[in-house]
Amino acid sequence: MLKLNGSNVTATDSRWYPYQVKRRATVNGIAMTSAIRMPSQQRGVLCELKLKNTTSVSQTFNLSMDFATQVCRYPGETWTTYNPPKGATGNAVSLAGRNKKTLVGIGDKGSEIAAIAFSFSMEPDNLKTIKDGGVASWDITLAAGEVITLGYSSCIASTAEKAVERAELWADGFDKHFKLAKTQWEEIWEDAFTPGNEFFSGHLPTLVTDDISIRKVYYSSCL
Repeated sequence: MLKLNGSNVTATDSRWYPYQVKRRATVNGIAMTSAIRMPSQQRGVLCELKLKNTTSVSQTFNLSMDFATQVCRYPGETWTTYNPPKGATGNAVSLAGRNKKTLVGIGDKGSEIAAIAFSFSMEPDNLKTIKDGGVASWDITLAAGEVITLGYSSCIASTAEKAVERAELWADGFDKHFKLAKTQWEEIWEDAFTPGNEFFSGHLPTLVTDDISIRKVYYSSCL
């Protein structure tokens, strides 16, 4: 959950792309745009948040994000939602990594241990643990028209060490990995129509038509 000065921010617009989801909202003259992408073939999420002061005066505010660290691992079982008691996560939440600025949760109620970690491209001014999660916050001042970008990465792994290592790697090179999430998806899309590609066992036929509606239906169905 995203909050501005302690109040929940609700998106007023959203748009789905093949490689990301974008949301927008404006609160008290602060325009916020978020984009969420998944690293290719990885168990994780990258979220970029852009903030712009659309007013004619400087603004100082507190931005915070609530994170849930509930995670379970059941190898070999089909994807499903478990109800208690099987869904009980038994999370142990702590701060780890460099300067204790990475949030990590360990779930021990699955058939095997699982862990989730959250790391940040811009170090939070405050990061604290709460029951089954944590809260990161930043005290931000933006001049009139100024834009700031921050991001966070989340990784799920079999151990806390692996989750923290990967999440921090993505956060440290956030811009690179965020762009890579798009370009790698585009490469997979191209492979879907390329004979003898290295990703799929086969390929789809390329539709050649001047009819925009037919082209949209065909290629949208391929997604």
